[in-house]
Amino acid sequence: MPAKKTSDFLTQSQEEQLIENWQEFYKLKDSQELLLAFRPLVLNVVKKYSHYGILREDLIQEAWLGLCVALCKYDSSRGVRFSSYARWWVNASCQDYVMRNWSIVRVGTTTTHKKLFFQLRYLKRSLEKVDTLYFEPHIANTIANNLQISVREVQAMHDKLIQKDKCLDQKIHADYEVTFTDMLADEGELIDSILINEEEQNSYITMFEKFHEFLDVREMDILIKRRINEPTQTLEEISISYGITKERVRQIEKHAIRKLRKSFMFAGLKHMNH
Repeated sequence: MPAKKTSDFLTQSQEEQLIENWQEFYKLKDSQELLLAFRPLVLNVVKKYSHYGILREDLIQEAWLGLCVALCKYDSSRGVRFSSYARWWVNASCQDYVMRNWSIVRVGTTTTHKKLFFQLRYLKRSLEKVDTLYFEPHIANTIANNLQISVREVQAMHDKLIQKDKCLDQKIHADYEVTFTDMLADEGELIDSILINEEEQNSYITMFEKFHEFLDVREMDILIKRRINEPTQTLEEISISYGITKERVRQIEKHAIRKLRKSFMFAGLKHMNH
């Protein structure tokens, strides 16, 4: 069979012959001739989805994939022209691609969601006679009844359609250099608080390294056993080891803490932890 020009229209018999040659005998040349003959159909369908912000080249590629699937699945015994069958597959491929790539957040997965995604703007505009961002409650109710879904689903899809994804590095306005990232609040600790805490921490470390300058050996030992070691010792255990009363141990501990507190206060640390 002579090769046909891509601009020629195929008759039904020609379509069926080319399809049979591909499906039965895998004649690549015949499949190419058939696919190229339907190039106008591919471009016509892609044009319908040009306003969704998807790259035209990507849509064309998806449309060609849909046409290839149609070629592999087509059954001439059903009495349907290949052009009608192919249009359905090309449309389905483009719709799936748009819904997958229109937003980072999944728009919907069901057939109802797909119908709502592609028909909501048209239905809203036809009912309101004007294209606005505000969604009148009675309009949402009418659309929900027509599509047999809940009003909440209609409102949720409308919100997704009017709130397109934005890049954080995108300018908030063409006249300003400020980006959305610049507007994000830093939930971390303020720098002045960090510096104050570091200064206090360094002062604590310095004071702890000089405990021996403020406490005698027994005071240091009792304070470590009562407040630092794990597990800590009881007043009775320490009193036995030193041969003194529990009350005397308590007094020494209290006196040691008071001495340290005064030393810390003198150094400018006013929030000593007991």
